[in-house]
Amino acid sequence: LVVVDALVDAFCDDASAAASFGALLDQLAAAALPALAPPAEERPDLCAALLRTCARCATLCASALARAAAAPQLVLHASRLLETSRHIDVLSQAVDFLRALGRRARYGRDPAESAALAHLLGGEAGDALLGAAIRGLPDSLPLASVPLLADVLAPLLHLPQWRAPPPPGAAETGPAARRWAVRALGALPSRKGEPSDGTKRALLAALCEAPDAYGGGGLDLELIERLREELISFARVCRGIEAAAFNIAAYDWVPAG
Repeated sequence: LVVVDALVDAFCDDASAAASFGALLDQLAAAALPALAPPAEERPDLCAALLRTCARCATLCASALARAAAAPQLVLHASRLLETSRHIDVLSQAVDFLRALGRRARYGRDPAESAALAHLLGGEAGDALLGAAIRGLPDSLPLASVPLLADVLAPLLHLPQWRAPPPPGAAETGPAARRWAVRALGALPSRKGEPSDGTKRALLAALCEAPDAYGGGGLDLELIERLREELISFARVCRGIEAAAFNIAAYDWVPAG
């Protein structure tokens, strides 16, 4: 994988190399993912190395991921780790990978690349990513890694695929991200009364009602920091580290279903 990383560094500006890097990612995924799939024994060294390579490709040659057949599997694998892994290095690489993909989906080198990556991060992948992030917040995600979720989610929350309306006849209402969040929040177990309905409402508002931090052709660091604070607060409240502090009447919780 070190050799692959060096090749990406050397040839990332060569447009003709994208297909070759995409095929290489497919081969790496075919070899590594079966060894990392549950219930196989966790391999944090292998997992971190694979995600580091994916993050480098997403940062320097995102079109390779847009062409890789294994890209959906890699995104789902990285997303699952937000809920299941307690290894800081693994989580850091997963965050770097997903954050780089989200940024490229919003501001890619060309519209076709951005559109392909946005499509990759929508639908099942978007549901899995947001759901894993929400399920990891109350307990399993190390508290030191919680602030990093803001950098992953900020570019994604206003993607067209995350704002898409429900299909005709669907029981759920609202944009896709809201439907995914309501479903995940509604399924969270309660420990000593948390997360309460009010705590869930506060997080739902932070995720689905905040302005676009990537809107207007720039990056609003204040909005990202606000999201970061909400994620940290939700995690701390669920873990009994701090008491909830919000105006319950300001939120409108709609249970899944």
